[in-house]
Amino acid sequence: MPETFAAMVSVVIATIALFLALYQWRVSQLRKEEVQHWANEAIAALRKICLYTGNKDGIFEESFVLNQMSDLCVTTSTLVERGRLYFKNKVIDDFNKNKFEAYRGYRPDILDQIMIAHNISCAWRDSDADTRKKLSKLSEYAARKFVSLVQKEIGRDRTASKYTQTEGQGADIRYFLHKLDQVGDLESSEQELIGKRLSPR
Repeated sequence: MPETFAAMVSVVIATIALFLALYQWRVSQLRKEEVQHWANEAIAALRKICLYTGNKDGIFEESFVLNQMSDLCVTTSTLVERGRLYFKNKVIDDFNKNKFEAYRGYRPDILDQIMIAHNISCAWRDSDADTRKKLSKLSEYAARKFVSLVQKEIGRDRTASKYTQTEGQGADIRYFLHKLDQVGDLESSEQELIGKRLSPR
């Protein structure tokens, strides 16, 4: 009997070890940590382009924006090329068949969003006011779509804490200033609200 139990335990341990090894192998194949690092850099670049093209209330000087956009033109170009290491072109016909292998076929949608941002940053200097308004909207589109696609690629399905799963209250400063006038202490009010949301019903 003890021998049988020991054998069963050994089989269970071996099975668990096998699954762990397979999981680690899959993670290494997907190179998630590398993709995460690349995606973080891409998100930072895309959001900068959104901020500079929007330039709400004229926060940034024109000369500063032009210099930054020139830098971002280079940054986004290298991000697209680095992204090719993780996301290969889709070959469905003869498009670009005479190019090197990494450039044959059609670029993945996730890389297209960085390429859109690249084209915006390069075109910004010579664009008129009307075109710049459109480019600003386009930059928001590309940034949001990129984040959505990256989230599907490496995002988490669940959080470590139940508190970070609760819905937010938005980010309208006017709302919070008004609430501050009402309650006086936003932190205490927030803790009370969280308690009500998470309490059993």
